[in-house]
Amino acid sequence: MRIVAYSPYRLVSWSTQWHETKSTSLRSQIEKIVEVIETAAPELVAKLEEGEREAEIRHQQWLTAEEHRRKEEDRKHIERSISTAQPSPPPAVPSVVTPPPDLFNNVSNLFNHFN
Repeated sequence: MRIVAYSPYRLVSWSTQWHETKSTSLRSQIEKIVEVIETAAPELVAKLEEGEREAEIRHQQWLTAEEHRRKEEDRKHIERSISTAQPSPPPAVPSVVTPPPDLFNNVSNLFNHFN
């Protein structure tokens, strides 16, 4: 028979085991087993906290890289849209309207009429 103690956290790799032999029972090792686990616990907590900090750093780096990738993809999409867009026709130039020849005479007559 054997007893295996291990860290259930993926960020902390730790395990140890005790075997029962013909000369030594596991019952006689219980105090030693508890002592080993209790002694390892603070170190395992520190490793877990460090692992969580490192995981957060990696996550932030991934978010930054993802944001950069998305912006670059948007920029390329805009460039493709601009390069494939149909050029708009030039604005229409208004044609010059020529007044009828007798307009000046009519205005002049009107002006003279009121004077």
